[in-house]
Order: sequence, then structure tokens, then C-alpha cells
Amino acid sequence: MIGCYNIWVLFSYFGMLFSFLATYFSINSNHKMAILFLMFAGIIDIFDGKVARKFKRDIKQKQFGIEIDSIIDTVNFGVLPIIIFYNLGFCMWHDYIIMFLYLFAVTMRLAYFNVYLVEQKGTNENYELYIGFPVTSIALIIPLFYSIQLIFNNGIFMRIAILLSILLFLLKIKVKRYKTNIFNLSLILFGIILIILMMLV
Repeated sequence: MIGCYNIWVLFSYFGMLFSFLATYFSINSNHKMAILFLMFAGIIDIFDGKVARKFKRDIKQKQFGIEIDSIIDTVNFGVLPIIIFYNLGFCMWHDYIIMFLYLFAVTMRLAYFNVYLVEQKGTNENYELYIGFPVTSIALIIPLFYSIQLIFNNGIFMRIAILLSILLFLLKIKVKRYKTNIFNLSLILFGIILIILMMLV
């Protein structure tokens, strides 16, 4: 069979599994569980690169890792947020425009990122800056704004979340990439706080 099934890449596939489960819960109107699994997919994305770098890989395997990571990111942080957004009841004509622009922003951001890697670095292991916010940030943006929406009972906050994400993904903002365990644990802690908040409201 074509493809790569090494241990180092299977970890990334778990992120796609969480995305599938999030889709299931979203379609069945279990919105909190859907967003929870979106966050799980985000956590996987934090560590999949670290896991991969613990294994000896040739150039072709590293390139495959970059490509599969980008494709999975498109599914997990591009398509999935649209599914969640739609199943939350945002289906007016302007919401479709927002959803299309969001998907456009995600694919443009990921394509630009891949080209940047090839032209500037050739690998995603040593770069220090993001140009534009990473698309995985949606795994924290949606839970935050969804919790705010629940508190104020106003759908405008989710629309703001998607529109804000579009700008953050496309603007040429230089964002320092923090690779320390403390930073990653801080993100997870913030995510746990959001989960608690989301479940309580």
C-alpha cells in the first residue's frame, strides 16, 4: 500500500481521528464534546513534531511528514471548525461567506508556510518565526469564544472568532515560535481552564 505507516507518523493520524470524532459529535449536536476533541487535535499537533524528531528519518520521510502534517491541519483546523460553526446554527447567507473566507485563509496560510519552509529552511525543525498565526491556534480560539457566547447568549462572538482567525492567519505578522516545554504546558493549562469554563457555563 502507498503511504507511510511508521510510528512517528501514526501519532499525527491520531489527530485526524480526534477530528473525525469531533465531526461526529458536532453533527449530533453535542457541541461541547466536538470542541473538546478539536482541542485534543490541537494538543496532538503540539507534540507530533517532537515525536517525529525522536526517530531517524531520511529526507523523503521528513518531506512526507511536512506534507501529511499540512493536509491533516487542513482537515483538523480548516474543515472541522467550519463543520462546528455550521452545526452551531450559523447558516445565514453571510455565514457561508465567512466559512468560505475562513477555509480560504487556512489553505492560503498552510500553502504559504510550506513554500516558506522549502525556500528559507527546507525543514520545519529549526525555524524561529511564524509568518501569521498558526492555524492550530483555532483550537484555543473557538473554545474561548464559544464559552463567551454561552455566557452572553449571543452568536456574534463565534462570528468574531472566525473573522479574527481569518485576519490572524493572513496578515504578515511575525510571531515568535516558542519551543520550550514550559510554553507547551502553558498552552495545555490554558486549554484545561477553557474546558472547565466551557463545561460550567
